[in-house]
Order: sequence, then structure tokens, then C-alpha cells
Amino acid sequence: MELLGVSPYRLSRSFTRELGVSPTRYRNRVRIGVALDRLDAGEESLAVLAAGLGFSDRAHFCRTVRQYVGHTPTALRRLLAPRPDRRLLAPRLDRRGLTQRPD
Repeated sequence: MELLGVSPYRLSRSFTRELGVSPTRYRNRVRIGVALDRLDAGEESLAVLAAGLGFSDRAHFCRTVRQYVGHTPTALRRLLAPRPDRRLLAPRLDRRGLTQRPD
């Protein structure tokens, strides 16, 4: 903060006033966005991901993701996993031979 010539408190207050969000919430939003991109790209280790994004540990990372997105990283990984195109699946028939929606 010395480079800017202001106290951390004043910088935080100015940041929040100008952007409408605290520095911590802004930083976490950016980190969660990167985390989502890396989960979508197939990142395997949550511990490595958490460390790479500056979280103190995997549990802190998981709590923060859940707080911001509403799902844990593991649940998000399942949601982001590629699925076969449902339109290409053959329709199922019920016992009477009637067509049903594909599962």
C-alpha cells in the first residue's frame, strides 16, 4: 500500500465504493472463475487446484466454491462432464410398444 500512499483500510474502502464489491469478494470471484475453467478443462486434483489459486487448503477452496456457486467442486465437475447428445439416442419403448423420451 506504500506504493499508492494510502492505508490498507482506505484502499479497501475506496475499492468497495468504486466497484461495489470488497477486494476479497472480487478476488474470490476471479479465483472461482479460473477454478471453473480448470475444472471444465479436466483438472484432476482439487488440492493442486486450490494451491494454484492461492487457497490455504482444499477444504477452504471447497467452502469458498460452494459459497459462491452453490455446488462443491466435485459436484461441478460432474455437471461439467461431457454427456452424450441425447438427441442421438434411440427412443425407448414401454411395455405397450409406445415411444418414450430417451433417458
